Formats: sequence, C-alpha cells, structure tokens
Amino acid sequence: MIQIGTVLRSGGGMTEVAFCSDSDCEKCGACAGGKKKNTLWVRGEAQPGDIVRVEIPDGTAVKASLLAYVMPLAALLGGMAIGLILMPGKEMPAALLGLALMGVAFAVLAVTEKKRKNAPEWNPVLKEILTAPGAKTEGEKQHEL
Repeated sequence: MIQIGTVLRSGGGMTEVAFCSDSDCEKCGACAGGKKKNTLWVRGEAQPGDIVRVEIPDGTAVKASLLAYVMPLAALLGGMAIGLILMPGKEMPAALLGLALMGVAFAVLAVTEKKRKNAPEWNPVLKEILTAPGAKTEGEKQHEL
C-alpha cells in the first residue's frame, strides 16, 4: 500500500509522517481544516514539510490486526472452553483460565515485538520525497509564466 504524507520531524534514520484520511474527513469535520491526520514513524530521512511517498508492505495491517486482536481473543475463549470442559459447571475457574491464557498471548506478543519491529516486512519505508518545503509544483511554475 502506498500513502502520501507530510513530514513532521526526522532524526536517527526515522521520520514522522502525517497522513490525512480524506474519505473519513468528508463525514467528520471534527479537527481543524476538516482533515483527520494520522501519524506514523517510517524508516528514511526527510526534512520537516517535505511531501513524501511511503510504502507500507502489503498485508501488514491485516497481520498486525490478527496478532493484536484475534490471538488474545482466541486465547481467552479457548481457555474458557478448556476450563468448562475440564470443570463442568464451574464458570469462575474457566473464566480465570481464559484470562490467564489471554495474558500468555499478550506476553508472547510483547516478547516477539522486537523481532517484528526490526523486520523490514513489518515496517513502512519512505520511498520518495515528492516535494520539498518551498519547492514549486508544476502548477505553480506554469502559473508564473
């Protein structure tokens, strides 16, 4: 997936980029200028104010959602089901087992987060600087003529 955004700040090989969600903004209008902005840290260097093209690896959002939401929920429900099978009619121990397994799922995610954070297939990358601050676009150059 490719997104266009504006650089907010940069340093240490990482750049914070703001993206505007135009389709969402048409309905909301809650923030200044009617634009909802989301920010993201990406690998690469650019200057504040640059307009940049950022590439987010395909499927990353789906994989991240599955890990963050489905895995802990599956652990909770699985633990509760196992608890009810092992101890029929005792809901409290089953619920506690479900919570314990959900905690294990969160712990596994936390331990493996460093590996995902350093893996290129999980991280967005700054691919191109489209315009720099003060640079004139083609339309502005034509207007001057």
